[in-house]
Amino acid sequence: MIYPQHLEEWRNSAVAQDIIELNVRSLSGNEAYEAILYALPNTERRNDGRLRDYWLRKYHHFDYGGWHCTGVDVITLKESQWGCFKPNKPRVEEFNGFGDVPKVKTVKYEHPVKTPTEIFALKVPRHIWQAIAERYGLEIEGDNFWDWVIAHPEIPIILVEGAKKAGAVLTANYIAIALPGIFSGYRQPRDEFGNNTGLKYLIPQLEVFAVEGREFYFCFDNDQNSKTIQNVRTAITNTSKLLIKRKCTVKLIQWNFKEKGVDDLIAARGTECFDLLYETASTYKQWQKKLLFDITPYVSETVCKQYLEASDINPPDDAVIIGIKSFKGTNKTGSLAECVRDFIADGKRVLGVVHRQQLAAVNASRFGVDYLNDLKQSFTQSLQGYFLCHHSLHPHSKAKFDPHSWDQGLAVFDEIEQVIWDLLDSSLIKEFRILIIETLASVLQNIVRGGGKIYIMDADLSPISIQFLYSLLGEKVKTWVLHNTYLPTDRERHLYVYNNPKQLVNKALDTAKKDQKIIVHTSGQKHKSKFGTRNLEALFNKECFGKNILRIDGESTRDPNHPAYRCIGSDLNKQLIDYDIVITSPSLETGVSIDVRGHFNAVFGIAQGVQTVNSFCQTIERIREDIPRHIFVAPRGLPSCFVGNGSTDIKGLLASTHQLAKAHISLLAQLNNDGTETEYFDSPLITWAKLGVLINQGMLNYQESILEKLEADGYEILEPEPDEEIVDLSKEITESRDKIYQEYCHDVPNSYTLSPDEFNQLQNQQSRTEDELLSEKKFLLNRNYQIEVTPELVEADDDGLSPKLKLLYYSTIGREYLPERDKKALASLTEYSDKKVWKPDLNKRLLGIKVKLVELFLSRFLEGDSTFTPSDLQAWHLQLYVSRHDIKTAIGVTIKEDSSPIRTANALLALVGAKLAPTGEKRGVRGEQEKVYKCVSLVQHWADQIFPAWLERDKSQNVSSSDTVVQNPYINRSNQVCTTDLVCTTSQIESQQLDLINPVAKQKPELNPPHSEQSASLVGRRARAFATRYNPAGEGVIVVDRGYSKSVEIQLDSGRVVFCSVDQYEVV
Repeated sequence: MIYPQHLEEWRNSAVAQDIIELNVRSLSGNEAYEAILYALPNTERRNDGRLRDYWLRKYHHFDYGGWHCTGVDVITLKESQWGCFKPNKPRVEEFNGFGDVPKVKTVKYEHPVKTPTEIFALKVPRHIWQAIAERYGLEIEGDNFWDWVIAHPEIPIILVEGAKKAGAVLTANYIAIALPGIFSGYRQPRDEFGNNTGLKYLIPQLEVFAVEGREFYFCFDNDQNSKTIQNVRTAITNTSKLLIKRKCTVKLIQWNFKEKGVDDLIAARGTECFDLLYETASTYKQWQKKLLFDITPYVSETVCKQYLEASDINPPDDAVIIGIKSFKGTNKTGSLAECVRDFIADGKRVLGVVHRQQLAAVNASRFGVDYLNDLKQSFTQSLQGYFLCHHSLHPHSKAKFDPHSWDQGLAVFDEIEQVIWDLLDSSLIKEFRILIIETLASVLQNIVRGGGKIYIMDADLSPISIQFLYSLLGEKVKTWVLHNTYLPTDRERHLYVYNNPKQLVNKALDTAKKDQKIIVHTSGQKHKSKFGTRNLEALFNKECFGKNILRIDGESTRDPNHPAYRCIGSDLNKQLIDYDIVITSPSLETGVSIDVRGHFNAVFGIAQGVQTVNSFCQTIERIREDIPRHIFVAPRGLPSCFVGNGSTDIKGLLASTHQLAKAHISLLAQLNNDGTETEYFDSPLITWAKLGVLINQGMLNYQESILEKLEADGYEILEPEPDEEIVDLSKEITESRDKIYQEYCHDVPNSYTLSPDEFNQLQNQQSRTEDELLSEKKFLLNRNYQIEVTPELVEADDDGLSPKLKLLYYSTIGREYLPERDKKALASLTEYSDKKVWKPDLNKRLLGIKVKLVELFLSRFLEGDSTFTPSDLQAWHLQLYVSRHDIKTAIGVTIKEDSSPIRTANALLALVGAKLAPTGEKRGVRGEQEKVYKCVSLVQHWADQIFPAWLERDKSQNVSSSDTVVQNPYINRSNQVCTTDLVCTTSQIESQQLDLINPVAKQKPELNPPHSEQSASLVGRRARAFATRYNPAGEGVIVVDRGYSKSVEIQLDSGRVVFCSVDQYEVV
C-alpha cells in the first residue's frame, strides 16, 4: 500500500504509476524499523526480540511513517531486502567537528545499517520492458527483466543517484540503476584508522553488469555547490576507471538547465529533452578534458552581460588572485584597465605580462602605462609600470628585469592561458626558460608580500592557470573569479565549412571580385606555403586588380618599408578601412579587436593544423561584427604540432617525457665517461602536461574540436551553397605559389652577404626589411651547412634537409663527435639556470637516443648494398612493434602491427633522408614472389658536399675541447686572471664577463675569416683574423669562449694564440 502523498511525490518525479506500485510502499512503526534494521546482530536485541532502546531512540521518527523502496537483488534475481526509507519527519544529526558550533545535517534517506550498500534495480512492468527492447532492436527473453539485461551487454545502462531518478529514467524507456550515493558504486578497503589497505573494487551488484562491451552513462545531479561538484567528479572518476578496466565504455549526461536532478529535468522538459542529452553525451575522455577547463569551483561571482564594466570587477579586499573569464569581445581588458587606474593613481606600478609584442603595445596604451620597447621615448620612464612580453622577464634581457623592484606593484596577465603555454614550450626562450619562470615566481611573490594583486584574464580561463600561479607563489592564496556567462547564441552567426582550402580560396576570390570587402586568416606566411600570406597576396593582386590589399604577418609588421609596419596597435581599426582585402597570419590572433562596423562583408579562415584549437577559434573572432564566416579546417593537426609523444593522457605524457630525459642523460654520461651535473626543473611540468594533453586532444580530432567549440560559441554550422559562377582557380593557386617561391629561392643566394658583426647587429633590431630577411636567411644557411648557398639549398632546407642530415651524420661518420655535441647542447640549456634543465627542451635538443635507435634498427639498411624482401623484414618488424612505445616517444613514429615492413622501414628511413626502393627484381617461387628492395639515400649529394665541412669542424672543436692544457705565460694559474693585452671572444660571452678583463684591444662579437680556410678550426680562424688585425706578430692573444674546456694552444706561423674558457677567469 502507498499513501496518496507518497504516490504524488513519485509522480511529480515523472515515474510511471505501475513502476511506483511495483517498488514503493508506505511504512510506519515496526514495519519501518524492520525494513532498515533487519541486519542488526542478535546482540542488539533483547531476549524477547525487541530492539534495544538505543535504536528505538535513534529511529523514533520512523513512527511518523514514510515511504520505502526496494528492487531486485541482481545476484539472486529475487526481490531484494535492501532498500531505502524516506521518513515523513527526517532526523537531524549534529557533527561537532573542530569548531565551537556543531554542524547540522538532515538525513533525508535512511538505508539499512550494519550491512553493505547495494543498488536499486527496480522491478519493471512488461510494457516498459517491451519499449526498452524495441529501442535497442532486441526481443524479450525469459520472465526476469534484470536477467535479460545481464545477458545483453550491448544494452547501455544509466547510473543515477537515488531510486526516484531510476524510476524516471526507466519510465523514459532507458535502463537505469540507482546508487544510494555517488561513492556507492565501489568500495575502498580501509583499516580502523581510515588508512587505505587495498585497491578499490566495484560492488558485486554493479560488477555483474560490468562486462566487456557494456556502455555506462553517468547521470548524476547538476549541483552548483563547489564542494559537491568536486565530490561528484571524484566519484565518477574512480567508478569509471574500474568500469574501463573491465573493458566497458563510459559516457556522461550533463545539462545546463536549472533543474538539479534528472527526474526534475524530465518532469519539467519532457523525455524529448532527455533523449537529446542522451544522444549528445560526452565520452569519458571528453569529460576529463572539460574538467581541466572547468573554472566553476573557483567562481565567486557570475554575470551575463555582452559588455563588462569596471563595476562588475569588485573582489573582496583580501583577494590576491582576481580572475576574469568572459567571451571574446566582451570588454575584459577595457573594464580591468578602468579598475587599475585607481591603483596607478595611488602610486602603484603595473606589470603587464603577455605572450605577443603587439598585444603588449596595445594593452600598454589601454592601461595608460609604458610599453617596454618604447621606454626610450617615454616621458614617465616606467614610473607607472609597463607591459612586456614574458620573453623579457629576466635580468639578461633588454628590460634588465629586476623582480625586487615591484614590491609595491600589481601584475596583469592578459590571455594568461597562452602566456603560460608559450612560457613552458616556446623554442625562442629555451636557454632562458627556467630563469624566466624563476624570475616570474620571484616578482609575483614580491608583489603579494607587498600587498599587491594578480589579475588574470582569458576567454578560456581554466583552473590550470590558477594552479600554476599557486605553484609559483608556493602557496594557495585567496582567489576571486568573475565568470561572465554571456555567449552570442541569440545572434545570427553563420559559419560555412568547406571540404578543402582551394574551394575556400575560390569563394574568397569570388566574393572580393563582387566588390565585397573580406579578411582572410591563414596559418602560414612562408614563400613555400600554398595558402600562406605571401602566395595569397600575390594571387589576390593578380585576380583582383585594382583592389587595395594589406598583408599582415610576422614579417610585414616588422618591415619599415611595408604598409603593415607596426599596424597591430591602437590605429589598426583606422588603417583597415583603407583596404578591400586583408590577408593575415596568426600574428593577428589574440588580444586584437577589430571593431570597425559596416566595412567587412565576410571572414575567411584556413586552419591547416598548425594553430591550437583555441587559437584558431580566437583568430576568426578578431572581427567583432556578426558577418558570415567561411572556414576550412584540416581533419587532423600536423604531426609536428603535437606535444611530446602526442599522448592524450596526462600520466602518459609525463611518463614518456621523464623516460626519454632519463635515457638521454644516462646515455650522455656513458658516452662522456663521467657524471653529468644536471638537476631536473620539474615543478611546472604538470602544467605543461595538462596543457599539452589538451593540445594533443585537439590536434587528434582537429576539425571536430574546432567545430564543436565554435558551435558552442553560438555559430550555426552550414554547408556552403554551390555556386556555378565561381571559377575554379586551383591551377592558378599552385602556379602562383611556384612562381613566388622560385623567385625567393634565387633571391636568397643573390642577397647581400652579412658579416658576423652585421648579423648580430641585425638580431638586435626590432625591424627587418625584405632585403635584410633574405640576407639573414643566407647567413643562417651558410652557418649551418658551411657550403655556398644556392637556390637548390634554399629549397632543400625548406623541405627539412637539416634534421635529416644531422641525424645521418651523427649516426655514421660523425658518430665519435656525438657525445661532445650533446654535451654542448645540454650546457647551452643550463647556462643560465644553475645546471637545472627543462625536460621537454632536453628531449628536443639532444640526439643521442635518436642515434641509438638508428644504430639498433636502421644500420642494416644504411651499411652495405644489402637487398630485402618483405618476408626478410618480418622478424625485424616484430622487434620494432615490441619497442613501439619507446620509438614513438623518442622519434615520433607510430609502429602499427598490421603495417607492412616496407612501409614501416620507409617511415623510419625518412628521418635520415632515405627509403627502400624496388630494384625491379623478384624473389620466391612462382605465385609467391615478392619484390626486392634496396636502401636509397635521397640526400647523398648533399651529404657529399656538407659532411666533409662538418667533419673538419668537429675535428677542430674536438681538439679544442680535449683535456690537454698548454701552459702559456699569459695566464696566471694561481688566480686565473688574464693579463693579456689582446682579447678575442666568441659571440656567446656576456658583456659583463668580458668587462672583467681590460686589455688594450678586445673584439666582441668575433671576426669571421674567409670560408676558404676550411682546414682551420672555427676558433682558429677567428684567432688568426683577430691576431692579424691587431697584432701581426700573433703573440699574446687570448681567445675567450663560453667555456666547455680548458685552454688550448693554437700555433701560428708568427707566434701563438691561447684559446681558453671564460670560467678560467676570476671575478676581481
